[in-house]
Amino acid sequence: MLSAYVVMLFAFSSSSNAALNLKPGLWELSSKMEADGKGIDPQASLAKAMAKMPPEKRKQMEAMMAKSGLGVASNGARRVCFTEAMFKDPGSFSTSPEQRRCETKIKQQSSTSMEMEFSCKDGASGVGTWKTPTSESFTSHMEFKTAKGRASNFEQSGKFLAKDCGDVKPLIK
Repeated sequence: MLSAYVVMLFAFSSSSNAALNLKPGLWELSSKMEADGKGIDPQASLAKAMAKMPPEKRKQMEAMMAKSGLGVASNGARRVCFTEAMFKDPGSFSTSPEQRRCETKIKQQSSTSMEMEFSCKDGASGVGTWKTPTSESFTSHMEFKTAKGRASNFEQSGKFLAKDCGDVKPLIK
């Protein structure tokens, strides 16, 4: 299953003239997914799994995730730290071969919206839209098909929380 920040990588890893107008700092990402007509709530699953862990184990898991660039809110939403450099250089989001397995083509972009399509080496493909009504929020919607033809939809929203990321390290250094 695609995680919220991986979907962001599709959008930001493309070359573009106009960067989306977003503030660097700590962001909370919420997502919903539908695969083959069935709803999947990754946030609820994560919140449920974390709630079942003993406090020591949960703290260990939260610390490990923070070091790798992910924090978790009590509702299961992901917290991610984005730096100014990451927003200025969208190519910085695709630094590993795994992240470069998909080609993204921007169809239309401004500082407040973007339409794109992508195709992956494994045969998956799709389209997506991003809207950034303010520098402190965004929404995205992606529709994609796997190489085997399974259809999925992914919706994500993000809200800026703070300039200081606290113990959540940036996704890309």
